[in-house]
Amino acid sequence: MCNDISKLTKLISPEVTGIIWPTNICLKDFPKPFLDLDYFMDGILTKYVNNDYIDKNNNIFYASSYNSKIFLANIKITTNLNEVIKNLLLSLLSKKQLKHNILIIWPDSELKSQFENSQYSNIEFTHYIIS
Repeated sequence: MCNDISKLTKLISPEVTGIIWPTNICLKDFPKPFLDLDYFMDGILTKYVNNDYIDKNNNIFYASSYNSKIFLANIKITTNLNEVIKNLLLSLLSKKQLKHNILIIWPDSELKSQFENSQYSNIEFTHYIIS
């Protein structure tokens, strides 16, 4: 946890609108970096797993970070991951805001290499590969 949390602390700045976290492991199995993200999301992941857990393809959580709202989208890894991310961003992001900063936490570099971010003109992506 220590290594990821120190890196995530640098990446999750006040400018970050949201975090996308593709996993192939159910949340109740605590995929890495579950505990680190739970810290940034005010314990909402632990609360969800302990009380409200339903195995879904996509889970969206909201919390306050640096006095502004931030979302965490945990999505199941599928063959059409680019399409899932595109639809998710279209539904979550405000059209009024000119620029969005999104952090994507990848389970491996191979999956990251398949992501097509050239189609997003108003979104700046930061990528973090779990070590």
